[in-house]
Amino acid sequence: MGYSVGKWDGDEFVVTTAGVNDEVWNIDLAGHPHSDALRITERYKRVDFGHMDVNVTIDDSKTYASQWNMPVMRFTCFPTQICSSSSAKKITIRSTWGPMKYL
Repeated sequence: MGYSVGKWDGDEFVVTTAGVNDEVWNIDLAGHPHSDALRITERYKRVDFGHMDVNVTIDDSKTYASQWNMPVMRFTCFPTQICSSSSAKKITIRSTWGPMKYL
């Protein structure tokens, strides 16, 4: 599908994807097309405990006149189980990511 590289940029984790092949027909659910020049940049940021925002930028100079951003998506983490170990004085929270909201 493509080649992705992630790195930390301050308090955001940034993933850049390039080299997307023809197996990916559209880049989103709206059906936007792409070319071999497509670069996708995803920025993941923890807003607070239990919330994460994801900002996606599409840059494809062969298909679009300028780069564009998808609406920011906010994910909510729901703690499903809290496990504690008195011997280790450690608390582990197991969680799942809930539905996303567009901001």
